[in-house]
Amino acid sequence: MIVYWQIKNQTFEYSGLDSFDNCRDKEHFKNYKKTISYKFNSWGCRDNEPPKNLDNLIWCIGDSFTLGLGQPFEETWPQLLEKKVNIRCMNIAQDGCPNDMIAIRAKEILEKYNPKKVIILWSFLHRRFKDGNFLHFDKDNNAEEDLQNFIKNFNFINNYQNIFNYIIPNAFVDAQAKTLKNNELQKLLESKIIGHINVVKQVDVSRDGLHFDIETCNMLVEDILSRLK
Repeated sequence: MIVYWQIKNQTFEYSGLDSFDNCRDKEHFKNYKKTISYKFNSWGCRDNEPPKNLDNLIWCIGDSFTLGLGQPFEETWPQLLEKKVNIRCMNIAQDGCPNDMIAIRAKEILEKYNPKKVIILWSFLHRRFKDGNFLHFDKDNNAEEDLQNFIKNFNFINNYQNIFNYIIPNAFVDAQAKTLKNNELQKLLESKIIGHINVVKQVDVSRDGLHFDIETCNMLVEDILSRLK
């Protein structure tokens, strides 16, 4: 059995950035009306318990934008997708997950199971998995090294089949204002250094003031459905 991290079989009212002290907009947080809780299953994932047969599922891999930080569980995009396609969509996202770890998890799923699809929502380029830890910002790397690390992870995983690639808004803009320009991703696409990837367009924010809320998740799901067809 895969176990991803140590918060297993626990439920919380708040998590990470989704708390009054840590949120981006305290007024928005106070006025957010929907009820939220974070229930983590035996794998340490914010999802229902996994089925016994893990073949032919849709796997959703990413960071807090996929976990659904700041929004009700039933409104996260993997849950919305599951209801639309009537296929179990396994959410194995983790708050703060760097692209290095996203690639590791995707490779494990692709090699151990027979996934119907793997949907990756890639994270901020400046994050790293280093010495067994998640680093929100690795001061030892500059913007170009962040970019090359992302290209490495992306191309490594996309040697496999059945993958849909998305990337969070502002993934190329990091906390320390390193020098990547906003059009860097478009240049990558045009140069064919990386394959097809969609930047998610965000139209609303969850309780914490940063992550997706229901409208953005619905738009993402509609795009996934169009590609599944």
